[in-house]
Amino acid sequence: MARTSKKTLGENQRFRLEYNINNQEADNFKLPNFKNFKVVQGPSQSVSNSYSIVNGKAQSTFSKTYSYILEPIGKGTFTLEPASIEYQGKTIKSNAITIKVVDAVDLPKDPNDPNYIASQNIKMVVTISDENPYVGEPIYAEYRLYVNQLAINSFDVDTPPNYEGFWSQVLDNKNPQFRDGKYKGEMWKYAVLHKVVLIPQRNGELTVNPMSADLIVGVPTGRGDFFGNMITRNVNQRLVSDKKIIKVKSLPLEGKPLNFTGAVGQYSYEVNTSRSVFKANESAQIKVKVSGKGNLKLFELPNIVTPKELEVYDPERKEKVTVTTSGLTGNIENAYTVVPQYKGKFKVPATSFSYFNPKEEKYYTINSDEIILDVTEGKELITSTGADYSNGALKQTVKATGNDFRYVHTSTVLEPIEKSDFYKTKLFYILLLLPLVILPLGVFASKKQRELSRDISRNKLRKADKLTKKYLASAKKELGNKTTFYSSLEKALHNYLKAKLQVETTDISKDRIAEILSKRGVSNESISQFIEVFSACEFARYAVSSDEKMKEDFDKAKQAITELDKNL
Repeated sequence: MARTSKKTLGENQRFRLEYNINNQEADNFKLPNFKNFKVVQGPSQSVSNSYSIVNGKAQSTFSKTYSYILEPIGKGTFTLEPASIEYQGKTIKSNAITIKVVDAVDLPKDPNDPNYIASQNIKMVVTISDENPYVGEPIYAEYRLYVNQLAINSFDVDTPPNYEGFWSQVLDNKNPQFRDGKYKGEMWKYAVLHKVVLIPQRNGELTVNPMSADLIVGVPTGRGDFFGNMITRNVNQRLVSDKKIIKVKSLPLEGKPLNFTGAVGQYSYEVNTSRSVFKANESAQIKVKVSGKGNLKLFELPNIVTPKELEVYDPERKEKVTVTTSGLTGNIENAYTVVPQYKGKFKVPATSFSYFNPKEEKYYTINSDEIILDVTEGKELITSTGADYSNGALKQTVKATGNDFRYVHTSTVLEPIEKSDFYKTKLFYILLLLPLVILPLGVFASKKQRELSRDISRNKLRKADKLTKKYLASAKKELGNKTTFYSSLEKALHNYLKAKLQVETTDISKDRIAEILSKRGVSNESISQFIEVFSACEFARYAVSSDEKMKEDFDKAKQAITELDKNL
């Protein structure tokens, strides 16, 4: 297959010509005569092989490309004859290419500049399905990235633009893929970066704003590597699509129905009921439904009118709508729940729905049939010898039965409303005197608290008692178990000294403990009593001990800690 980067160019421009071979066994590649062109560069060869496994079978894809850079010799329209290869004894030819050469155009100082080459071979384009729609007529917009014989290594699309004056719905467009397409009459590769359905909401000129993207593009250098692959150079490009002006037409006034609410497209309309025969206090549904494609969701459905004898609830709106490139497709409906209270036949009048068809530029009106609801059982409303549906219900003579109707009372018995005043009641005087009682009690309690806080000896005694309970609690639990009791008791004494003196006592002797306590101003009697408890713990490990002896040692330890804490 033969491809070219340009089919129309200036006399001073160059273009790329490529021949692609998709079979590795093809041989004897022959070029046509480039008699009207000068070969500036080439041939350059690039080869690619890819392997994949589909359904457990290995598949390979081969591609070999011969590239040339050509420059026209003069103006005119020239045809490049087909190239040929030989495959399995047959000669296979490529397609012919027609090149039109026109007057010279302005060129940069360096036509081989990679940035210039990239700018000429990559474009951001927005395409609009209809640039002159009616108000309410859906149109479809695509933002496309066109590439001509360049490699896109990465791209980052900016946030899609706002669409002022349009109702818009972006379509899903994950993982855009490149495909073949035409750009200005020439074959390019393109990928759709953004898709959106637009419905104009007013007439006049509306703008579809441009979208931009940052890309890294691989530009061929014309040189090949050791393996014959084309060497490319990466350049950065920022592309911005053109701004599109949409000229929105007003809907025609001629033939416009009075009940038209803005529906534009192609639609069908129906009104039906879930059942027409039922009993009073049972329910039925009346459904008003519009189906088709166009600007669904953007117009109002007709309302039904029911007789006042029927209890009708607000309609429940249901939508089954899909957004496609041609607009919104599906149906919308209002479902009315009707509950009759009386027996009889009730008429729901016919309704109509109008829409504008933009393809035919014409209004259409669809009429529904009237609905008769037959309530077979229930309270009698009226009687009549003949049917009369003028007010929606069958007229009958009213009959009074039992207590259905009562007279209005003409006299009443009134009773005075008694109110008691809070002022000068018992509760009033109690609340008034209560602060006078509470205030002296508060003063007395506060004074007593201050006196207790000044009692230093009493406070020390209370603090010592707390520490005693804290450090001897674990030992008290082991009373009766000699080994664990004395071990816990000794540990409690060490922990107490560690907390009070801020020293590690497990690694020092009793003499050292006595020395430390003496420096702290503890009396010799209290020190001796404390050391005595230590000695009792050590002795008890190797001697027989009874429960009474353990209780006695526990009380001594408790007394020793209490006395010691008074001095510290």
